[in-house]
Amino acid sequence: PLSRSKLDSVTHVAINGEKEEAILAAILVGELLQMVNKFNLITEQHIAHIQPLLVAAVAVHKGFGVESSQCITKLLNHRHRQGHVTKMSYQLKLIKDRVLKFKNGYYRNYQFRYNDGRDEHEERQHIRFMEDTKVFSTEHALDWDWKIISSVLDLGFFRTQYRDETCIRFLKRVMDPFSSKFLLVVIPYYDKKTGLGSSAKYTSVGIALMNLLLEIGCSGIEELKNLIPGFLNNMSAELKKAKVGSGIFAPNNLRSTLVSDYFFMIGTLYSDVEGNKYLKNSDIFETYIELFEKCANKDTIMKCVIVSLTYGKENITDAIFSTILHRGSVTIRVFAIKFLRTLVRTGYQNFEKFILPMLVSQLYAYNTSGAEEIVEEALAVLTEACQDQECLEHLFDLFPALLHLGDKGYDLVLRFISIPRGFDHLSNLGFVDTELEKWTRYKCLEYVRKVEVTILEALTGFEKGDAAFRSSELKLTKYCFTPVHLFGELASFDAGIEKLQNENIFTMLNTMLESSDTLEIKAAAWLLAISQHLGMGSQKYL
Repeated sequence: PLSRSKLDSVTHVAINGEKEEAILAAILVGELLQMVNKFNLITEQHIAHIQPLLVAAVAVHKGFGVESSQCITKLLNHRHRQGHVTKMSYQLKLIKDRVLKFKNGYYRNYQFRYNDGRDEHEERQHIRFMEDTKVFSTEHALDWDWKIISSVLDLGFFRTQYRDETCIRFLKRVMDPFSSKFLLVVIPYYDKKTGLGSSAKYTSVGIALMNLLLEIGCSGIEELKNLIPGFLNNMSAELKKAKVGSGIFAPNNLRSTLVSDYFFMIGTLYSDVEGNKYLKNSDIFETYIELFEKCANKDTIMKCVIVSLTYGKENITDAIFSTILHRGSVTIRVFAIKFLRTLVRTGYQNFEKFILPMLVSQLYAYNTSGAEEIVEEALAVLTEACQDQECLEHLFDLFPALLHLGDKGYDLVLRFISIPRGFDHLSNLGFVDTELEKWTRYKCLEYVRKVEVTILEALTGFEKGDAAFRSSELKLTKYCFTPVHLFGELASFDAGIEKLQNENIFTMLNTMLESSDTLEIKAAAWLLAISQHLGMGSQKYL
């Protein structure tokens, strides 16, 4: 029998397969959907999720040609089954419309072998969609249907050369509540009736509108060329009022309304070349810097700016972030460092040029109130980032002072030993020989105690208070990680293994394993496990 899992499997091939495989899989899904209609093999809700996925599949591949039209025809026929034609929802109508646009080659980024013709019937349909949003018939923006507006902005028709006066008027009407009437300042973060957040439908429209205006090149359209500059000028004027705690960015508004989402709309411009031109022509950057100097609620604004910027293109946004990181309060600086951790975890490509210098600069926050918290957070992010060998090598290139920063700083220096050139440099300084002598005498035993304490704290249901341990009402999941072991770092490359041999470490290991002291046996077990885990090439010696 035909099941949802089989449809999902073929759809997966249509989306993720190679070009030829994807085409055949998409056609097969269309035929399967036809068969579903004819024999009613599975219910409608089991296949409703297939169509949007296939639309996305058509968007991914360029030049499908005639083959793609077969798939599209099957999909459209599925929505118009014989004897079962029902009134489709707006969402399904817009999906159908998007498929038609892909078929006819309306999207400029995808070249299909079809003549780009003007379809008056479809134009009338688009106008009906715009009218159904109530943008033209209702003056008050809160009475508009924002879900339909979001879908309409995604129509391929706006990206064609046939944008008429109605389309232009629609875009201007939708921009007006954001730019001049400041719609978001009158909308609370949470709906009092449902208790749910209400930001998504408004913010998504604002961001989609900015992206659309950038994509269609509104600077070349007389009626639209001033929409984005006008928006930025209004935002800049309101941000300047925030210096004295007034305007739409007043402290109370930032806490209780959607006005902070304006920063995301501005941030949309950072990632586009044309958008950056608009930003440079405005004074939005200068306004940000002024707010960072003196503002009634500059901490909140700094947080909004941090999360809205686009990083990695070596533009002025990096300078803005650096300003926040050095002029912000302790709370903001810690927030910014944690944001850098997010960039690290998302695979940020410009680590050595942007993130690493920012983090290293925070290791020297000596004369700052709350410096310990800043340094500790920066060290934690560096330690996590340096799990990647390439990041560790970039940090070694800077070779910051770390030994005075406690156990975490010491552990990072030990990690440098796992890099051949780091091993050579630290050996020349006498650091490796000194540490080997300490680890053979007592640090191996201290390592065992450190690991056991870490494990016990992770497993216990008690928290350490000011005077003694106390019960924790909210028991959170705790994680513990294996600390850095000197012998493990040396065992990760051939020169280090040779160093261990010359120091008779493996002979010492055998002696410890035969000892009657339980702590020494544990230390030997950890030495053996760590060395084998980190240096698989050392197995022949162990």
